[in-house]
Amino acid sequence: MDRRTGESTDVELPVPVDPETTSLYLGAAWPTWSPDGKHLLLNVFKPWRRGYALRSEGIVLIDVPSLEPRFVRVENALLASGGFQWTRDGKGIVAQWGTNGKSVIRQFDLQGVAKRTWPVRGYPVGHALGTFSPSGRRFVTACSPMRVACVWDTATGKPVAKIKLANPRQEHKLVRDDALGWYDEQHLLAPVRHGYGIVDLKGTVVETLIKVDKKDPVFSPQFDARDPG
Repeated sequence: MDRRTGESTDVELPVPVDPETTSLYLGAAWPTWSPDGKHLLLNVFKPWRRGYALRSEGIVLIDVPSLEPRFVRVENALLASGGFQWTRDGKGIVAQWGTNGKSVIRQFDLQGVAKRTWPVRGYPVGHALGTFSPSGRRFVTACSPMRVACVWDTATGKPVAKIKLANPRQEHKLVRDDALGWYDEQHLLAPVRHGYGIVDLKGTVVETLIKVDKKDPVFSPQFDARDPG
């Protein structure tokens, strides 16, 4: 939708047929804007089946303003949590790879070619400014067990910080209780005791942005911001 005019345009996605059924199309969901706002990414996957981890078949990239879509095959990335996320320069994507018990973060270019692997825990997060800090020097994952944010050095893959987050589910009906993404170079957007707020890299709550009342229904906000420069 054009925010200035309110006009909307339908884009037919070039999603292949599921090779196992030959009659059903693969699923496409979780749209994510590139940092510069020039591309929209959608995760493409096989239908979920009980007992199986949700894994990728690829992505669809939609160019703006032409709205031309293209399918890029990237198979077997873990999508159960997080899905594909953008690198800070918008020239690549990252995803969790392996199994939930033993996984890594892998980077691909926009042709689907693997470029780098970080042997780190957790899955990439995509709210606010996304997985990578505004400078691109650090990235954050939601580590297991939940409610721990792990910050890593992009160049070396070494840990920078491990932040234990609040557990607001004990008092509120929050859908997300893991790290959400970067707020700025030194702060994360994350769950806090009474809702969602800004947390520094030592785990100190700087500000509560959204307070959630105990009487509210299940609360699942979407935080998005791009082009921090």
